[in-house]
Amino acid sequence: RRCVPPPADLLWRLGAQVLYCPFGSVEFAVPGVRTISTVVDVLHRDFPWSLAPGDNAARERAFQDILATADALQCNSGHVMARLREHYDVAPERLFKVYNAVHERFSLLPPESAATAELPAAPYFFYPANAWRHKNHETLLLAYGMYRARAAADGVLPWRLVLTGHEDGRWAELRTLARTLGLPGDGAVEFVGYVPAEAFGRWWQAAGALVFPSLHEGFGIPLLEAMHHDVPILCSLAGSLPEVGSDTCLFVDARSPGALADGMYRLATEPALRQRLVAAGRQRLADFSQDREAGGLLEVIVALAGAELSYRPLARGIHPDGWTERSAVLALPRPTAGEARSGRLTLRFHRMPAPRRLRLRSGAFGSLGSFDLPCGRREPRVCVDLRPDGDPLWLEVPDAANLNDADRRVHGVRLLAADLRMADGRDYPLFAAR
Repeated sequence: RRCVPPPADLLWRLGAQVLYCPFGSVEFAVPGVRTISTVVDVLHRDFPWSLAPGDNAARERAFQDILATADALQCNSGHVMARLREHYDVAPERLFKVYNAVHERFSLLPPESAATAELPAAPYFFYPANAWRHKNHETLLLAYGMYRARAAADGVLPWRLVLTGHEDGRWAELRTLARTLGLPGDGAVEFVGYVPAEAFGRWWQAAGALVFPSLHEGFGIPLLEAMHHDVPILCSLAGSLPEVGSDTCLFVDARSPGALADGMYRLATEPALRQRLVAAGRQRLADFSQDREAGGLLEVIVALAGAELSYRPLARGIHPDGWTERSAVLALPRPTAGEARSGRLTLRFHRMPAPRRLRLRSGAFGSLGSFDLPCGRREPRVCVDLRPDGDPLWLEVPDAANLNDADRRVHGVRLLAADLRMADGRDYPLFAAR
């Protein structure tokens, strides 16, 4: 909090052994510190049509950074592990699974202190999901209209449909669609919007069934929440949902409005089916324990802290165009048995607009020297001999400063490329400017 942005070698200063990235981003990873990154889905590869083109590109860049940096990838299901192997050919030994066993969280929260909106008349179909396109709200509304028509024809009182989620432009589209489909405006479909966590348990307790028609899920937390609250489940067959739901759900092809409508009708009219699914859910929930999942994560962290690192090219404190900050860090390999133990490091630089002093050091060997980079010389270079042992290479520029009012960055030296050639001829390209 006190260094924004943090120095490139912050984790080394802290003496960290493992960096855990629960939101995926590996921006704080540094060479020599083992990194775990969490991956919860591969939506941009499996369902690219559900995201804007710019979002797809941004996600792909983030994934490439994660895959190039992380030593271990925490997935929230076996399905996500399989998709990473399919799309990115990730080695199985880099992958491990931690289920999102957080279904008790609403029960642990203090009750609401403020008055809440009155709940719809129970029972109702409940779908807690933001209106992202892969959540498949359009098909659900079509199916719900078909279900209501069938219930009316059979003289059965239909259940309502309750939708919660973040209010955005998509909610307006869905409300318009509901009106276009002729769904009555007397609360048949309730667009509740955002529900505070403290209130969510009440909505679960009043629900008649969870309807979950999502077309892509890395896990599916609402399935466990429904089991926890004894709510039967109508569920899509997509993604990780069969893995999580097992035999506790009435599974249907959620791409088919007719199949969804039939499932809704069955759940609303067959008490024995609801009882069977609830009983199966109670048994299945025993397979999901927050303590057990946290214990599995801890085992990976401890094992990784003591493991020898595989070499991956990694640079921190260097911008894509080669400009360094006041300090930068480059990964160096650790030679294995039979490989040469010494090599020659070559750093090549763009023409420098101002003179700079560069200091190099490596963890086990300390200072590798101090070098003056003159102004204006074409592609100056620095060459040093070293014996890499897996500790990173530090580049320090004590006189780094801003050189351009239009570019507010701190400018150290502008690195063109960094390469290490071992005595046996093995080459390690450490960095190349884009």
